[in-house]
Formats: sequence, structure tokens, C-alpha cells
Amino acid sequence: MDETLIAGENCLKQFITNNSTCPIQPHDDCQYSVIKPMRRLINDLTVICPRQFQQELQTSGRNEEGQTFGSMAVICDFKGKIKDISDHLNKSCVLKLVDCWFKEFNCSYSCQEQELEKHLNSNMKQHFDLVMTKFASMQRTIQQQQMKKEMIEMIMMMMVMAVMMTA
Repeated sequence: MDETLIAGENCLKQFITNNSTCPIQPHDDCQYSVIKPMRRLINDLTVICPRQFQQELQTSGRNEEGQTFGSMAVICDFKGKIKDISDHLNKSCVLKLVDCWFKEFNCSYSCQEQELEKHLNSNMKQHFDLVMTKFASMQRTIQQQQMKKEMIEMIMMMMVMAVMMTA
């Protein structure tokens, strides 16, 4: 093999781990090396937000631009270096999904931040029901713990009485 193949390090590691073979041709002891100047060049490339890219792929067949919130399109206009993508995705991307405030009560809905208020308003009864279910469960747990405590206290009293009778 005389040609050099350039592949993403994480993708290559994952492929080798999952397949235990070289992705180019079968041979033993597949190795790769990190070329630091190439890594620097790649990290300095300017890219758009991957979520925006994915959104455009999903909506391109329907002639839409972005996802809509009411009459307003939600578009992430990030254009930056690859090395800054992680920070953007975790902190400032408008297309980042957020969990419903009632996740701890078993609401599994997630959406873009702009859509959360609509979800909260339109699902008040379901959220109230989830909270009441959790509340009832907590009450049962408290009652069970109180019963255990009372049984322990009763056993302790019986043991004290038994000791006093033998003395």
C-alpha cells in the first residue's frame, strides 16, 4: 500500500475497535499515526454548525429552510473553526436540545429551547399528573419507612422488656 489515507482519528479508532481489521485491506497489525501539522490544518478549517448541517440535510427534500417556530425559522449561523465546535455545541448553539423541566417526573420530551415554553404550556395537565404520580409514590415510601421505624421501635421495646424480666 503506497498511498497515504487521511481519516479522522476517532472514526478510525472506533472502526478498528469494532471490526478489528484494517478498513482498507485485510492485514495484521493495522497501525496509524497522527500527523500533527495535518491536525493543525484540519483544526483551523472553517465549518458551519453540524446541527445546522444536519437540519439542512433533513429539510432539503421538502424545500424548507431551517425548523420553524411559529412563523420564525430557527437557524444556527455558527461559522467557526473545527477546534471550537465542541464549545459551540455545548454552550451557545440555538439548535441544542433541552430536556423538559419535568424530566425528573418522567417526562421524556426534549426540544429546542425556543419550543420548550410551548411544550410546557400545552402539557400542563400531563405534567401535573406526572407530579401527582411521583408525589403518591413518595407518600407510599414515607409510609413504608414509618412502618419500618415503628416495627423497629416495637422490637426494641420487647427486647428491653425481656431484659428487664430476666434481671
